[in-house]
Amino acid sequence: MLEITRLSRWLFGYHLIAHWEALLHDLERYLERLQDLREKEHLLQTDTLTGLPNRSHFTDLVSERLQSASSATEMLGLGLMDLDLFNEINTSFSSLAADQCLQAIARQLKTTLQFSDAVLARVGGDEFGLLIPLSRETQLEQYSQDVLQAVQVAAQKTLEAHLTTSLGWSLFPADSREVCMLMAQADEALSEAKRQGGNTFRLYGGEVARRARQRLWVRRDFPGAVQRGEIRFFLQPKADMQKNCLSGVEMLARWCPPQGHWIGPGKFMPYVEENAHLIRILGRWALQEAVRLRQRIQDEGLALQVSLNIGAKHFLDPAFKEDVESLCPDGHGLTLEITETASVMGRKSVLPMMAWCQSRGFKLSMDDFGTGYSSLLSVARLNFDELKLDQSFIRAFRQDKASFGVAGASHMLSRLTACELVAEGISTPEELHLWLLLGGRYIQGYLLSPPLPENAFFLWKNYLLPSVIRPLDPAGARDLLELWQQIHPEPSGSV
Repeated sequence: MLEITRLSRWLFGYHLIAHWEALLHDLERYLERLQDLREKEHLLQTDTLTGLPNRSHFTDLVSERLQSASSATEMLGLGLMDLDLFNEINTSFSSLAADQCLQAIARQLKTTLQFSDAVLARVGGDEFGLLIPLSRETQLEQYSQDVLQAVQVAAQKTLEAHLTTSLGWSLFPADSREVCMLMAQADEALSEAKRQGGNTFRLYGGEVARRARQRLWVRRDFPGAVQRGEIRFFLQPKADMQKNCLSGVEMLARWCPPQGHWIGPGKFMPYVEENAHLIRILGRWALQEAVRLRQRIQDEGLALQVSLNIGAKHFLDPAFKEDVESLCPDGHGLTLEITETASVMGRKSVLPMMAWCQSRGFKLSMDDFGTGYSSLLSVARLNFDELKLDQSFIRAFRQDKASFGVAGASHMLSRLTACELVAEGISTPEELHLWLLLGGRYIQGYLLSPPLPENAFFLWKNYLLPSVIRPLDPAGARDLLELWQQIHPEPSGSV
């Protein structure tokens, strides 16, 4: 009707038309502002790259869906998806190509899931969220396979490259009725899928749920346990079989609650090592205890090197220098065993930190050497004082030719770089004898001694060396093949 006044001014008086014109102007401005607000709201709720809902809007949409389904028997699957090794795409291709890949993945996922009334969102850099209605839990397997396939198809179309993804699911209402809890549970399942090597999916529950409860317990109780002195260090000796004497001890953390049995490291250390805050707490406590233990060893008149484990996250943290300077400025007589060494390889900051520690008197040891994440060349360039050959090789090198070869090559590397090579996990006389035949010198393991409480170690230290018949002529590097053939003679008549 306001528009009619512009065409039929002769029907109405001037003042009435002026009022209508002013009202029309106000309405037009209101509609413009309303449109602006809607566009801003859309931008706040939408991922600009893919056009999908963002994390905040996804959470709201899931919450609305759960409220509408809470009174019914509807089952919903909430999934979190993370692309495997997507950083390599950013490194190998341009950032524009990586963005185009994400857009193609979003389109492919929408096409794949359009029949299921699903909610799809981009909830992080290379992470997507899904909410899918289910008639039965077994449907998730097919949906998951479709999602994994969709990612591979999209990556092949845009980059002609192979790209996989990992997927974690939680179920409403079986696992929880709360959005935040379902998201956390799906994230736990996603982490488990990542730990399995990626390109797979996992459901929350069972082992995944057990790990989540264990992680929550450690994160909640571990800091207090350190403060109360419940985290103590058992000592496992190392021996120099050439000199026939103990050469050092390694401090191994154990958890002793006020009431209860000792808790082994396998039940809490994996969760401590993955958390930068907790691994620093443990590292600071280990530095303090190492200083005290070193003094006790000196008071006993012993010449033993004290080894303590330092997580890579703590070692590479700038705060590590502050911790060393305040707790253990003199590193003589101490060896820092760097755990999770995979995260140290290739880091520019590691060489200056290693040199700084060595200038303070510390020796540096590479723990679990040979587990597949490092080449012999990269290790040689890092200038470690000690390499600890992973016990998986000790278990296998008597029967497995590849493990035998790695053990021999490691021994040669240690000789060329003047680095001590310790065989971890020596548990039988046969393993020790073969290690000595290879020319090995330093050992650690249950044949020598299991980890002992501190007082027990000092009580039994003079009775720990195993009696062994030493070979008179250890094999040289050129004789390794001959030694292998002696251990495993070919059947008569074979070609």
